[in-house]
Amino acid sequence: RSLVAAMIAFLVSIVYTYFFRETWYYSIAYFFILYFLIKMIPTKHRGIIHTVKFSIVFSIGVLAMLNIFTRLGNIENILWFTIIFSSYNLHLVLDRI
Repeated sequence: RSLVAAMIAFLVSIVYTYFFRETWYYSIAYFFILYFLIKMIPTKHRGIIHTVKFSIVFSIGVLAMLNIFTRLGNIENILWFTIIFSSYNLHLVLDRI
């Protein structure tokens, strides 16, 4: 759970830095605030984030963030969605073993 909280906080900080370069140093504070807020949310390890529905939402979210930094074509979007979606679902399958 700590790793997920750190990853989400890091991604939000990166997006903030991308859009607000003049005040990039605020992203450090946002990272720590968001990290501790996410860690305080009570969740089970195999809760909502271990579902196929979440993997779809997660894949779309990561693809949207990827498109912020790079402009991908339709075929590249489909390819990256497939890679992200299948990787996340492979994690779900291996987690059940």
